[in-house]
Amino acid sequence: MLKTAPEIGEPVPGHCGALEHVGRIRYLARHGWSDPIELDVGVPCLGYDGPQWPVTDGNHRLWAAALRGDVSITVDVAGQADHAAMLLGVPEAVIVGDRDDSGWSTGAGTRD
Repeated sequence: MLKTAPEIGEPVPGHCGALEHVGRIRYLARHGWSDPIELDVGVPCLGYDGPQWPVTDGNHRLWAAALRGDVSITVDVAGQADHAAMLLGVPEAVIVGDRDDSGWSTGAGTRD
C-alpha cells in the first residue's frame, strides 16, 4: 500500500481511510516538513501522567521519520521537563533550552 498510495500534501482528518493516511505519510517521507512534532509527557509531580498517547500533533510526521530512518526529530514538549528528559533519554537542558540547527539544545533559555 505504501508504494501505491497517492501522495497527499495536505493534512488529512483522523476519520479518513487507511489509504489517505498512508498517502500523507508517503508525502512527508519524500518531501519532509518544517514544523515540530508535539508531545505531552504529563506532569507526574502534580498527578497528571499525560494522555494515553503522547503525540498530540504530528503522528504522520513521526511515522514518516521512522520510515526514513531519521535518527533525530524536532519536537515541542509540553509537561514536566525532567520527566520528559527521562522518557526521551536526553539531558534536561535539551528540553528547556534553545535549539541549534541540529535540533539539540544550546543551553537553557527560551525559543523565539
